[in-house]
Amino acid sequence: MKHWLVVAILLVLSSVTLVACGGTESPTPSGPQSSSTQSSSTQSSSSSAQTVNILLGEMYIKSDVTTFKVGTPYRFVVKNEGKAEHEFTIAKKVPGGDEKARDAVSLKDVDDIQPGQTSTFDFTFKDPAPAAGMEFECSYPGHYEMNMHMDVAVQ
Repeated sequence: MKHWLVVAILLVLSSVTLVACGGTESPTPSGPQSSSTQSSSTQSSSSSAQTVNILLGEMYIKSDVTTFKVGTPYRFVVKNEGKAEHEFTIAKKVPGGDEKARDAVSLKDVDDIQPGQTSTFDFTFKDPAPAAGMEFECSYPGHYEMNMHMDVAVQ
């Protein structure tokens, strides 16, 4: 009888030890309407990608990174903290261009980001661009014209 009691105690202790030594997973950013979009040509391993946090709101775009390196994988986490629907576009700058001209030179475009939604995607810049040559933008009607864009550089 004592032998079985010792075995049972050892099993319980072993189980507790295994659970305590197990790994943990980091949850992916989510919101009530979160989505994840990846492009196969720009896909990278999330463990090696540098995170870039983007905030969209009423006529602004904020980024915690504005200078990028060619060939470095980036994970963009784009959150719409505003009250209106927005888009997030990485594009070559088209001085004086309209929405159609800007869309024609976009490198990555994430449409229909609803208020409170976060969209995550991986992207790797393939070509350098000076700060005056590349931008993040929202080209929805009136948004770009109300300064919802910002210059970025790619080295």
